[in-house]
Amino acid sequence: MVGLARAIRSNLLLAAGLVIIGLLGGLLDLAALIGPMLVDPALARVAAVPPRRPPSDLFPLGTDGQGSDMLTVLVVALPQTLKIGPVAGLISLAIGTALGLLAGVLGGWIDATIRTAADVMMTTPGIAILVLIAANQCKMTVTLMTAIVAGLSRMIATRTIRAQSLSLRDRGYVQIAVLGGASPLRLVFVEVLPNLMPFIAASSVMTVSHAMPAAIGLEALGLGPKNSSRWASRSAGRSSTARSCAGCGGGGARRSRSGR
Repeated sequence: MVGLARAIRSNLLLAAGLVIIGLLGGLLDLAALIGPMLVDPALARVAAVPPRRPPSDLFPLGTDGQGSDMLTVLVVALPQTLKIGPVAGLISLAIGTALGLLAGVLGGWIDATIRTAADVMMTTPGIAILVLIAANQCKMTVTLMTAIVAGLSRMIATRTIRAQSLSLRDRGYVQIAVLGGASPLRLVFVEVLPNLMPFIAASSVMTVSHAMPAAIGLEALGLGPKNSSRWASRSAGRSSTARSCAGCGGGGARRSRSGR
């Protein structure tokens, strides 16, 4: 924390960026907290309002093809969307930071094992693993989806934190601590981690930006949590509606041909 505080004091742009991110996060949290109290959640259900209405005084953002008020959907789905994306990103950052520090500072077989596992996972298509896991779950919950996305988003943080740890491991103050008999835990948490705090703070944006598309991809494919409102689930609902309509049309055409 001392390294992060020193970096913030010496870098006005970093301080301004953190303030902006904090304000945006606070506004989103406030909207997620009081938003459902200001709208009627029933209007977010399918066929609750006339479909495909343009923005008006009654429906400020209009309605979608399923008959849901878009403003209500936006407000009601905000808490779940914030829970899946940013929380999964922060969890993956924590896991990646721990693994990267251990690999970079301790080295040896620990470094080789963590590096190899991260390389294998990075070369494997993440969306394929997400689809396989989600498709084999009897019930996909928000918590389970967050854990899956976090587990598959940690590789980038692991590799970047490991690279930074390797560069710090050869610094003079770390070598002096090693000669002084410092334990591995002291090297990780006292000598290396405080100097990585600015980099870890910047990496949080990257991990969240990778976790959000992964969660949205699952929801858009219809493999996300059921019976909970999320922004991307609207596209999944529209896709399933279009498929069902196409199936009905095809069935009608087949029946007409058989009738003739």
